[in-house]
Amino acid sequence: MVNAMSSLRECYMPLAGLPATTPIHVSENGWPTGPGRSYEEQAVALEQMVRAVHDYRGNCSPAATRRRPARRSPPRASAGAG
Repeated sequence: MVNAMSSLRECYMPLAGLPATTPIHVSENGWPTGPGRSYEEQAVALEQMVRAVHDYRGNCSPAATRRRPARRSPPRASAGAG
């Protein structure tokens, strides 16, 4: 998260002519879901991402964060099901 915000602020935004006062809105980020990835692991990953944005906000000025709901992969039918 911090690397992405830093690259955006310090590298890509200046290339686009956007001033450092332009807010960064973190609106979508995620963590893979599916087999072997528990809700608890997703909660830890979410907390780490939100904290990273919060902790780094003074350097990059992200204006807002919003998490979209995680999507769980549908259960797969077993090979013998039919």
